[in-house]
Amino acid sequence: MKVDEIEAMLINRLTEQVGAKGIGPASNLFEVGMSSVMVVKLLQELESLLGTKIRPTSFYKYPTIGALAAYLATLPRMVGPAAEENEKAQIAALIAKEAKLQFEGRPAREGGPGSVFLTGSTGFLGKFLLSEILSQTKGSVFCLVRGDTGPEGLRKLVESARSFALDLAPHASRIVLVNGVLEKVRFGLSDPDYQRIAESASCILLNAARVNHLANYDELRSENVQSIETAVELASRSRAKEIIFASTTAVEVFGRAINPSLKGEEYLDVRGLEQIQGYAASKAVAELKLRDAIAHGYSVKIVRICELIGDARTGFMNQGDQFMSFLLGCLEVGLFPAVESYMAVLPVNLAAQAMVALIGRDAQGLFNLSSANAFGMGDLDRVLKALRAEQGLDLERLPEKAFFEEFVQRATPSNPFSIFLKALAAGPSSPLADQPQVSVSKLLLALGPSFADRLVMDDESLKVSLRVQRSRLDAAAS
Repeated sequence: MKVDEIEAMLINRLTEQVGAKGIGPASNLFEVGMSSVMVVKLLQELESLLGTKIRPTSFYKYPTIGALAAYLATLPRMVGPAAEENEKAQIAALIAKEAKLQFEGRPAREGGPGSVFLTGSTGFLGKFLLSEILSQTKGSVFCLVRGDTGPEGLRKLVESARSFALDLAPHASRIVLVNGVLEKVRFGLSDPDYQRIAESASCILLNAARVNHLANYDELRSENVQSIETAVELASRSRAKEIIFASTTAVEVFGRAINPSLKGEEYLDVRGLEQIQGYAASKAVAELKLRDAIAHGYSVKIVRICELIGDARTGFMNQGDQFMSFLLGCLEVGLFPAVESYMAVLPVNLAAQAMVALIGRDAQGLFNLSSANAFGMGDLDRVLKALRAEQGLDLERLPEKAFFEEFVQRATPSNPFSIFLKALAAGPSSPLADQPQVSVSKLLLALGPSFADRLVMDDESLKVSLRVQRSRLDAAAS
C-alpha cells in the first residue's frame, strides 16, 4: 500500500473509534484519543492488511499518522510466518556474535574497598540501591546520570528519593553525580570523571537498563548488552573492581521454555534466544558476556531479580510496572485467571538490601534474588479477593483464555493492564506463564543465614502496595 492509502485507513479508523474531527497526517495518534487497547486492535488489522510483521513500539516511535504511515509503507510484504522467521534469523545471528566478550584486557588486581559506581540511580530500584549503599558502605557513590550533575541535579535526586520515603540528605555529601549514558563509549564519561572512577571505585553496580517488554532484542542491545563491554573495560583500569549486574528471573522462566531441562541458576545456551522476549534475551546475552568475564579472571556477581512490588513499609511503587499493572487491572475489572503457578515476588526494599549486601562478599556467578518462601497465583488471588471485598465486590476466576477474552471486553481504555495485552497474551512473556519456584539457596549461602528471615513475601506487603497504587491512580483520574 502507498503512504496516502495507509494514512486514509488510519484516519478512518481513528475517526470511527474516537469521533474526533479534523484528523490529518500531522495529527498525533495519542493526542487525538488513541488508547493502548486500540493499538492492539489496529496492529492486528494492519499486519493482516499489509502482510508483514509490525512491532508494537512503532506506534510510539512514529506517533503521528503521517510518520507511522510512511514507516509502514517501507516494510517488506511477507505473507504468513515469513516475516517473523526472517526477523528471528537476523536476531539469532546478532546474538551469536554478541554473546561472547570482545574486550581482551585483564582485570586490575590492586586495591581494597573503595567507592561504588552505580548506574540507574534515578530509577525505581536504583533509588533504593543508592539508599542502601549509603547505609551499608562508607565511601563515595558515583551515580551515572543524564544532564545536571551540579547542586541542582543532586537536589532533584534527593527530592525524587524522598517521594519514596527515602532520606538521602544526611549522606548527600557522599553522592557524586557524573554525566553519561549506558550506550556510549566509556559510558559517555568525561576523561576526568572516568579517571576518578577508575582509580577510586572497587564496585561497579550495573542496575540501569532499557526496559521495554514490547521491544525486540536489536532495539535493546546497545544499552543492555554493549554496556557490559564498557563495564568490563572499566574494571580493568587502575584498581580491582567487582561487577554486580542486575538481571532478571525472567531469563530462567524463558530459558525453561526453550530448554525444559534447565536447572535453576544456569546460563542459557545462545541457541534459541532469538525466540524469547527481547528484554529477557538482552539480559541473557549480557549474562553470557559476564560468564566470559569470569573466565578471564574478573569478579562478577549476576543477580537475577524477581518481580518487585512496593516498599514493604510504605507501599511506594514504580508507576506503570508491568506486574503491578496486571494486578491493578485485575482489581479494576474484577477478574483473575484460574492458573496455578509460582510467582517470584519481593518488596523492593528487601531486594535492594540483599543486592547491596553482596558487595565485597567472597562469591561470584549467578544468584537468584526472590522471596525465600513460596508465593503463587493462589496467594495473589487471595490478596485481590480481600481488596475487592473491602469495596463490597467479588473477584471472578476464569481459565486463562477466557480471562483474556473477558478482560478485553470489560477493560476501560485507562485500565493499567491494557497496554500489555498483546505482548503478554501472546506467549511466555505473560505473567500467567508457568514459572518454576526460584531457589535462593546460593544467595543465602553468600549472605548468611540471617537473610533467610528477611527475604519473605507476605499478603500485607502486597496489599499495602496495591492500596497505595490504586489511590494514586484514582487521584490522577480525578
